[in-house]
Amino acid sequence: MNTRVQPNRQTGAATLMGAVLLLTLITLMVVVALEMSRSSVGDSAMLNDGHEAFFLAESGIEVATKNWIDGVPCDGSLAQTLVLDSRRTIVIEQGFATDFDGITALPVDQCRIRARGEIATLGVVQVAEYIAADTGGGSTQIEYQFPSDIGDFPTSGPASGGYPYRCNNTGNGSLSEVGNTTWDSGNNAPGSVGGSFRAQLWSWFFGGSRIHRGYREATLPSTIVAGSTVDLSLYFAKIMGNASRVQNHHMYLDLVATDGTNYRLWCNEQISDFGWTNATTLGWIVPAGKTIDRIRIGYYFRVRRARNLSEFFATYGWWDAIQLTIN
Repeated sequence: MNTRVQPNRQTGAATLMGAVLLLTLITLMVVVALEMSRSSVGDSAMLNDGHEAFFLAESGIEVATKNWIDGVPCDGSLAQTLVLDSRRTIVIEQGFATDFDGITALPVDQCRIRARGEIATLGVVQVAEYIAADTGGGSTQIEYQFPSDIGDFPTSGPASGGYPYRCNNTGNGSLSEVGNTTWDSGNNAPGSVGGSFRAQLWSWFFGGSRIHRGYREATLPSTIVAGSTVDLSLYFAKIMGNASRVQNHHMYLDLVATDGTNYRLWCNEQISDFGWTNATTLGWIVPAGKTIDRIRIGYYFRVRRARNLSEFFATYGWWDAIQLTIN
């Protein structure tokens, strides 16, 4: 007997609908996955740009800090735009002399700096603000060469009393001072040109003097703050003229604080001829609470009077190539 099986149309329709539903679900899942992937990529790009913009802002802070330490005022003078390429820009907005509250004044050795980094691709901007301090980490050099720095030493020291003119930083105010200081154009230290600073004392039977003491003083181009380390280098030379008649021959170099305190960094009191000789004092530290603002070239020459009509002699001291290195 032949049996014909009739297809179940209901079952076939259900299978087709299930397949369509499954395809729809898969399509939706793919779309969602692609959207999530696209969003994740966008978020990742934003995050990377944010990090890069922050580092650009930090770089702006570093540039502005260096400019400020090099002498640019802590105000709008620090403003600067640095275009690195079509995508990246550093904008230094300005410097402020106040704390983050915008009211409290900062110490003179501090500056609040604001800068921002910009990424053009996604319009990302990061702002950084920082209080920089000038701690004197880099060396500063102050030099005096003669005669180019003649005008820097306009002040002559006292003739007598109150000034420590001996090498041990003490004084004797009972002796009057006569002599001269000048700029010697014909004598200078090795490697220097144009001359040197000279103090001279001469004596003979009919005139001259027995004492020449005092200093010439200059205001430093920048003050040296407490805690700074100072290295000194200079050249000096001496001629006694008649060593047997010389009683004192002190040459020295001082730094002076704003309150008048005198610090003797170098001194030579030997009664002997010296050709040009380099002298150094290393590692002197500015005491707490003191600020150095002046430098002095000092001298104390004392001789016996000439003994007869024919006796004449002069004694000299020279300074040149004075250099201060401040850390």
